[in-house]
Amino acid sequence: MKCCWCGTTAGQTPPYTDCWICGGALLVDKVATEPQKFTLEQVRTAGPEQRKTLFVEIGREAATMLMLAAIALAVAGNARQWTAAFAIAFGVWDIVFYAGLKLLLAWPGSFFTWDILFLIPVPWVGPVIAPVLVSIAMITAGMWCLWHEASGRPLRIGLWNIIGVLLGALVIVLSFTLDYRNIVAGGMPHPFHWGVFGLGMGIGAASYYR
Repeated sequence: MKCCWCGTTAGQTPPYTDCWICGGALLVDKVATEPQKFTLEQVRTAGPEQRKTLFVEIGREAATMLMLAAIALAVAGNARQWTAAFAIAFGVWDIVFYAGLKLLLAWPGSFFTWDILFLIPVPWVGPVIAPVLVSIAMITAGMWCLWHEASGRPLRIGLWNIIGVLLGALVIVLSFTLDYRNIVAGGMPHPFHWGVFGLGMGIGAASYYR
């Protein structure tokens, strides 16, 4: 049997990221299958059905974010609680997603296996450990906020705290997307920008845990 998107036959490793048909966002480790492409360029240049599937995947990602936001809204009493609940839901979803793939498909091979994380608005790429660290930070921040809410001592988050957290998040996203042109063009990933990633995590943490 052959996957109708990435062309993988039974027993082969899927060459594309986010192949929800044959592997549930499986990626090829860059050192394991060097001849294969770490890109969606071949899908974009393929037939209309394959391109349609790519747009479906982008829509699925957007729908997932809306679903998590709706779940957070259902349990929140104010904007702080909504933000905290969304951060927890997103972090748990991301970690459980990778844990499920590891359990069911024995992927990723390690924490440093590369993955395409999102396709909106451009491909985000990085080793699996990077989004897992972000998810752990989001869960921790969300639980810290809700603990203060429950104890009657809500966090006082000022404008500069918000700006700092958003700036940190932007720098983290930048670390995932700096290589997108190379990926879209059909190249294998360049070394991950750990310095940029660490800077973003540090800015966000310092702005939140004041």
